[in-house]
Amino acid sequence: MLKVLVIDDETVVRRGIVLGVDWAAMGCVVVGEAANGQEGLLAVERYSPNLIITDVRMPKMDGIEMLQELRRRRCRAHVILLTAYSDFEYVKSIFQHGAVDYILKPTLNQQELLATLCKAAGQIPDF
Repeated sequence: MLKVLVIDDETVVRRGIVLGVDWAAMGCVVVGEAANGQEGLLAVERYSPNLIITDVRMPKMDGIEMLQELRRRRCRAHVILLTAYSDFEYVKSIFQHGAVDYILKPTLNQQELLATLCKAAGQIPDF
């Protein structure tokens, strides 16, 4: 079963992701949630997720800083970043830091989320 961690400072977005997907039907389980990058780092240590869905802009530590720190710590979890920025250079930097995909907010919808999750899950060994 694929372990998923959801990190977003907007409670409504985070809960929407957690409650809006039939995780079990996808062979996944949400193992934890966090409201910022610092909490996210602790949650990664605690839950060892295979997939992290995280916002880019958060207080205390943003998603890209958290992703950089995860890679320094040799965390191999796949990461999907949620962002409101569609600028090419910004999106390019997301991939340069090891994200497998991104989803634009606030247009986040269940179909797009499911397609992105399937894509990411297909890249995870033994899934």
